[in-house]
Amino acid sequence: VDRGDAVRASPVSYTSRDDVANEIHVAYSFDIQQDKLRESFTLSGDPTAAQPHLLCRLSEQRYGRRVREVSTEVVYDAATAGRVAQWMAGFYALQHREIVLDVDSSSWGYLEPGDAVTVTDSTVGLKDTLAWVISIPWAPAPVISLRLLVLSNPAITPYQSA
Repeated sequence: VDRGDAVRASPVSYTSRDDVANEIHVAYSFDIQQDKLRESFTLSGDPTAAQPHLLCRLSEQRYGRRVREVSTEVVYDAATAGRVAQWMAGFYALQHREIVLDVDSSSWGYLEPGDAVTVTDSTVGLKDTLAWVISIPWAPAPVISLRLLVLSNPAITPYQSA
């Protein structure tokens, strides 16, 4: 935005609080004979928990306890289940910002949902901030609107003052 190749087309909005999770349960290690998952890995903000997580603690203080459960039949070791839980905690612990940018389709038309981009918009405190393209509603015009999810993980995206 600051380079002049995009225009913010909407105010900044936030994802729903209903999407926030700060206690993550990953069920794994499928037992084919018993037809059930045998192991589980839990990550939470509780400092007395086996796997305390600081971002989950911050989230729990801000939003209250919110649980998300996931199961997988393809993970068989605790280390991988832990990595899944860590990723989920990083993604779901806080609300994310959403912005819509209008861009020139001839310059930015190659982007697809799921692509990662960086955004700089000093009016809302973004400087080379990682964002995901979540949708691109096409219109018969030289301008397309990119709907972006700005990831809100203070460990990797600290607030940049304008």
